[in-house]
This record gives sequence, C-alpha cells and structure tokens, in this order.
Amino acid sequence: MSDQYDCNDDGRTLRHVHLSIGPGAETQFRSLLRRGIPVVVDIGSAKLQGGWHPRDFVRSYGDLKILVVNTETNFSTKSTVKAFFEQFGQARTSTEVLKLKDWPPEKNFRTQFSDHYQSFLDAVPFPDITRPDGVLNMRSHYPKNGVIPDLGPKMYNAYGTEQDNEHKGSTRLHIDVTDAVNIMAHSESFPNGSPGTARWDLFPRESIGKLRESLRAQFSVTEDPVHSQNLYLTPNVLEKLAAEDGIKPFTIYQKPGQAVFIPAGCPHQVSNQTDAVKVACDFLSMENLAVSERLSHDFRRHRLAGGVAQDVLQLHPTLWYAWNGLRELSNELDTEERTTVSESPSESGRSHLNAPYSPSQSD
Repeated sequence: MSDQYDCNDDGRTLRHVHLSIGPGAETQFRSLLRRGIPVVVDIGSAKLQGGWHPRDFVRSYGDLKILVVNTETNFSTKSTVKAFFEQFGQARTSTEVLKLKDWPPEKNFRTQFSDHYQSFLDAVPFPDITRPDGVLNMRSHYPKNGVIPDLGPKMYNAYGTEQDNEHKGSTRLHIDVTDAVNIMAHSESFPNGSPGTARWDLFPRESIGKLRESLRAQFSVTEDPVHSQNLYLTPNVLEKLAAEDGIKPFTIYQKPGQAVFIPAGCPHQVSNQTDAVKVACDFLSMENLAVSERLSHDFRRHRLAGGVAQDVLQLHPTLWYAWNGLRELSNELDTEERTTVSESPSESGRSHLNAPYSPSQSD
C-alpha cells in the first residue's frame, strides 16, 4: 500500500491511497472509504476481458445512433458510434472535445453489453462491496421483480482535452450521492508513447461548505456551484482556492487498468489527457450510508429548486429492501441453527448412527 501525503504546518494530511489487493486489503479499503479517502487499485488491463478498444465498438455497434456532448460548450449533438470512436487517437481542433456519457442511456448495461457487463463484474475489486450483486452493496437487496435504481455500470467515453485555463475538462465539478468505482479500460497513448491518463481532482468532503462559498465568490453565482455541474476548475482557479482559502484537491492520474474509488460526498472533476474508454458503477456502502442519506436530502432540495423531480437513487426504498433482506437472512440462519441443535445426536444415539448401513424395503 502506498500513500500520498501533503505536508502542512500541522503535520501530514493523507490525500489518497494506492492499495494493492491481498490479505487484509478489503478491511483497509472499507476503513479508507469510511474516512472519505480516495483509493486507486491496479487491476491490470489483462483482467478486464473482452473488446474495450474503440475499434471493437465500431465493429459491433457502428451504426448505432448516439448523443454526444461537447465538453467545451455543454451542447449535445446526434452522431453514431462509428463516427465517434473512429476519431479516437486522431488529431482534432481544441473545440472538438466530445463525450459519450452514461452509455447506454436508456437500456440496461447488462442487456445491451452483456459481455462487457460480465467483464466488469469479474474485474472490479472488492466485489462483495462494489458489484451490483455484492452482498454488502445495499442496492443489491432490491427484489428481482422491483424497479431497481440504475446505478450502473455505465460507460464514459471522451476525447482528451488540455489541462489549461482555456478548457473545461471532460467532466465538470459535481458530487455523487453514493460511493463509486471508475475503471479505465482503454486510453490512447501520449505522443511519446507513454500510456494516456485521466486527471482526477477530488476535494475532501469536509471542505464542501467552504468550497461552495469560495466558488460563489469567484464566479459570482447564486446557484449551487457544485450541484449545478456547470463549473470546471482550471489551474488558475485551483491555485486561487489553495492560496486564498487553503482548499486543495486530491489529484490522481488514472492509467489503463486502474480503478479509482470515489467516496460518497467528495466533490470531483475529471480531465482526460488523452482519448479514453472508462466504465463506472455506483454502490451504496454501509461505511458511507450516513453521508449518502444526508446528501440525498441536499439533492432533493436542489431538484425541487430546479424543477427536477427524478430521484435516481431511491435511497429509502433501497434501505427498506436491504433491511427486509437482512432480516429474512437472519431468520434463516436462526432456523438453521435451531435445526442443527435439535438434530444433534445424543451420546446414546451415536451408536445407531455409526452402525453399518442396512437398506430398508423402500430402497
């Protein structure tokens, strides 16, 4: 396990952890998640089986119509899978920074991309917590005939962009209600041949109040500068936040074959430094349940203020089903324990059990 620290006047502050899979890793992971510390895990590109290269999507889904977003203007345009992915690795103007997000937007990922779905399940670290069917992922306890909240996995594919004061990154500043895992499945290389990366800036969740105040002052906005998802913090803005307000993000450079875990409540933004294919999934952990519950109220107020009624997470029904599922499991375990005790042979009966087998007439 390797840690990244920032040195402050009052000592070292843990920024993020590069965690290796091995004995005790899940316990460490759950502790870090609870403390709101981002985690990076190397799963290796080879473990993510299947066709994740752009040409695989062109070959299998080339004629499929899609909606892509220009990350500079935030405007959407119609396109096709072939037109989008054939541009991977090609030289483009700085204004052609396109993103295909939340793909597929309407169909379930498992239904449309069954092979990729299974590949994700097989590769994602700490599966009991992070997989959609993980026993410690509370969303997994929805009844099979229920309308399960679609928390992923989904694909996030975007062209590379410059990390300067003129561009607006790949994904603007926002907060997720739940914990999330994001795996980079493919990236185009840098011109020098080194693996392409995505830059993540993740702020400590304890800084959210101060961050909101600072951004409102800098950008003179009245709306929530985080929930609105309209801002990308350029290097100048980040420097000003650090110098004037002491607010600094965790910075992670994600490579192909790496999973980044984002704890619930951590404001974050992403800038793909080269064209990249990523797959992500939200999960509802016990470690950050209180954070998710608090954020669900914040999001509800924001939705109502903006006239948006949709609640994707459905936290309270999710908790109800999880509680019922755990109660039923507890009752089953109690019944099994009582049955085991009642069927345990007494000392006087053990000679009968140890006697040679003698078939009955029914045999």
